[in-house]
Amino acid sequence: MVAPMPLNLWSRSQREAVHETVRAHCTHSHLHLVALVISPTPNSLPGTLDRLDVPPKINADEDAWRISVLDAATEPVIIACDYRSLLSEASGRVIILSNFAERRCSGLILPATL
Repeated sequence: MVAPMPLNLWSRSQREAVHETVRAHCTHSHLHLVALVISPTPNSLPGTLDRLDVPPKINADEDAWRISVLDAATEPVIIACDYRSLLSEASGRVIILSNFAERRCSGLILPATL
């Protein structure tokens, strides 16, 4: 069964509500969560900041890089942590879909360190 559940990641109450819905369905139907597929949100959800609109700054490339890391790494980890107990019951997996290579930050050049 595939059940897409869009939510505002930064809203703990929404994340908890979705988690409880998944847990209740698994319990009621005697199912196990075997995979959690996390994909980027193409558009911002209502009531959230549009992180893709980086304000013009001297460090716009660094801001774009920070936003890309947030989208591609931080957000999926937050979601995966919410489901670790359900996933561990069935040796479940986390699958992260990412468009990281297509982001505006792909041209960022990091300074060399000594």
